[in-house]
Amino acid sequence: MRKEKDENLEMLRGAGGIYRGRSSEQALTIETLRSGAEFHLKPGMEHCLILIKNLLVIERSSDPKNRS
Repeated sequence: MRKEKDENLEMLRGAGGIYRGRSSEQALTIETLRSGAEFHLKPGMEHCLILIKNLLVIERSSDPKNRS
């Protein structure tokens, strides 16, 4: 979990799973990851990637230190 970091994940290939959510507000959910899937993780969201087979993920994120 990152309190200030905004993240976007894009699955390029492979298979896996992602746990995500705000555990203080709700139970974490698990979703299957497949090629082409995209996820937006807002600041403060807990998350964990689970690799099953050759998972390749691109992460694009904000740097809270560089905000003006």
